[in-house]
Amino acid sequence: MTTQKESERFADIDRIFAPRNIAIVGVSSEGFGFGRGMLLSHIAIGCKCKMYPVNKKGGSIAGMTIYPSIEDIPDTIDFAIIAVPAHLVPSAVRPAGKKAPWVLKYFHPVSGKPALRKGLPWRRSCRPLPNAVSG
Repeated sequence: MTTQKESERFADIDRIFAPRNIAIVGVSSEGFGFGRGMLLSHIAIGCKCKMYPVNKKGGSIAGMTIYPSIEDIPDTIDFAIIAVPAHLVPSAVRPAGKKAPWVLKYFHPVSGKPALRKGLPWRRSCRPLPNAVSG
């Protein structure tokens, strides 16, 4: 028999592997950035969940509204993907952590070792988030 605590743990796993609603922060309406690629890849593989693209400039993509902030999304979010340059990660992670129980961070591709050093501040921003996953 499954206990209440075990059921809650399974619900957390479902939010990662079978989310109903995903926010993708860093999606642009033009060009081909990393966030846009993440969104279009999810569409291409037939992702059945509701996807909410986010970019402070707003706009639309593939018939979806791009929300200016994750906080503007009218629904609950099971999972958030952060696809912004490393120096913007801390400002994206905090609101995402309030809106979504799980946060997966991806970094915008930046070349060379200095990019790794620039990416370090995100670790401090995630310390208060119990369910932050880095990718």
